Amino acid sequence: QARPGSPFESMWRDDIPPRQRWGRWPPVVAALDGMYTTLAIAVPPNARSDEITVELAAVARAAACPLTENVARALITEHLSRWLPEFLHAVVETTSTAFYRELADATERWLDGLLDRRQVRR
Repeated sequence: QARPGSPFESMWRDDIPPRQRWGRWPPVVAALDGMYTTLAIAVPPNARSDEITVELAAVARAAACPLTENVARALITEHLSRWLPEFLHAVVETTSTAFYRELADATERWLDGLLDRRQVRR
């Protein structure tokens, strides 16, 4: 069971056993780190590779350059689309702050736009 508000991909993925979700380096990290190396992105020392802010920054960088379109597609299909919608829904359902509900809604629309432009389905 994922924790509401947990901003880490590994916490929301059903294909990752619960005991592996809490480690410093869950299984998705190796795949993400490879993509970040391609994009020349350094994960801040106090962050995890599967943190929402890092993944969103990576997909924004990858989508901005035609040479890294394949990385953008992989980030979207293999990572963001597999956990972000559920996370955003949890934010909308559990927060009492309008700002975070609206940010979650806007982020979901942004993800839907990325999926549509790349002809990818959830």
